[in-house]
This record gives sequence, structure tokens and C-alpha cells, in this order.
Amino acid sequence: MNNPLDQHPSIDGELFPPKKPVQSSMQSEEKHLETIERVRKQSALLLRLYRAELANDPTSRATESSRSNLMALRHTIAQMYGDA
Repeated sequence: MNNPLDQHPSIDGELFPPKKPVQSSMQSEEKHLETIERVRKQSALLLRLYRAELANDPTSRATESSRSNLMALRHTIAQMYGDA
């Protein structure tokens, strides 16, 4: 016996997919602020690591790696938000 839902594509959800919840502007703003805070903390950590490595040995590979990490983060932020 045939399933009656097979004969009605509007019932099985293909023509009417479930709606996704809409984010309010307040939720978007909260996420934006959380992102800014995470980037700020990550930047502070990378800067502390770089300064520690620089004080220890300015020409070491660790210092170069820390400097590279800072530059990569700055480049990523510039790509995402533009140069300020």
C-alpha cells in the first residue's frame, strides 16, 4: 500500500523546509562583543609571549616564531575588519 505522504511533496517538507531561528540584533551584538573580547585576549597573550621571548633572546627562533604569530593575527584582523 502506498504512503499518502509520498504523493504530496508539500507535506514532506521539501517545498516547506523548516524555518531557521532568526537572530535578534541583540544576539548578533552580543556575539560581536564576545568575538572582540576573544581577539583582545588572544592578542594580549601573543604580545606577552613575544615580549618574553624578545627579552630572553632577541635572535632566537622562538622570538621569530612569536613575532610571526603576532603578524599573522594582525593580518587576519585586517582582512576581517579592514585597516583602522
